[in-house]
Amino acid sequence: MNADKMRLEDIKPGMFIRWDERRPCKHRGYSSCAGSSWEPGISCNSVYDVETNGCIFNPRETALTWAAIAVAEYAQLCGGTCWVITGEVIGRGQDNEPCLDPATITVIGIIEPVEAERAIEIKRSYR
Repeated sequence: MNADKMRLEDIKPGMFIRWDERRPCKHRGYSSCAGSSWEPGISCNSVYDVETNGCIFNPRETALTWAAIAVAEYAQLCGGTCWVITGEVIGRGQDNEPCLDPATITVIGIIEPVEAERAIEIKRSYR
């Protein structure tokens, strides 16, 4: 995989979460978790609202909680590797998730399974 291992605390504004068996690459996105239609780019999960630079969840919570919710949201639904990526948002997917321009995607790192389990526990305690 050759991607840096990251902790939840390492996820910052401008980074996105992508669960996939394969490393995100320079191709058009396809959503097999939520449906079977082509999307305008590589769909991903955002921790921060790009327009307000704030958390898309509860702005009173910590950045760790925000990151944990974003990682845990699809951990059990999609499986695979949890990639932390950056790129230019070019549209929205069928669930209104951000879609990144495949030509602009950079893999920052991965969230390993033990850290994803930690995210699930943090999310459970949050709710």
